[in-house]
Amino acid sequence: MPLSIRTVGVGILWCCSALALAACGADREGGSAPADLDVPTPGLESPLGGGIALPERFPSDVPRYPGAELVSVNLHGPDMIVTFTSSSEVSEVAEHLEREFESRGWSTKSFTDAGGTSVWGDKQGRDADVLVSAVAGKTRLDYFVTP
Repeated sequence: MPLSIRTVGVGILWCCSALALAACGADREGGSAPADLDVPTPGLESPLGGGIALPERFPSDVPRYPGAELVSVNLHGPDMIVTFTSSSEVSEVAEHLEREFESRGWSTKSFTDAGGTSVWGDKQGRDADVLVSAVAGKTRLDYFVTP
């Protein structure tokens, strides 16, 4: 079965994010990055300063993780990349999101590797994909949403 442009695009974004995250974890001598270091991912961070707000058009049926802090919003036409951070474990966040997607009527798939866990949701031709990964002592949730 041929892959859709969306599938290939999300795969490329996921791989690039995983590579960037892997590179952020160590310095040149092989040590760890400081736990309080805020590590941006090139091309995904778009700090809006001060009052970052979730876009009004962010779908209400796309689950968010309780207590996660909104750190960036990047709009691309109708599509958006929204990033949150949490102090919870990657596996706990990914499991919660998968359960919540399903309880809200989304078809889901998930994939885990060394870079983190991706949870893909599809509902009536709409897509919401979340890359959940560990970055600098926090859990990062990158939402790729096509409303």
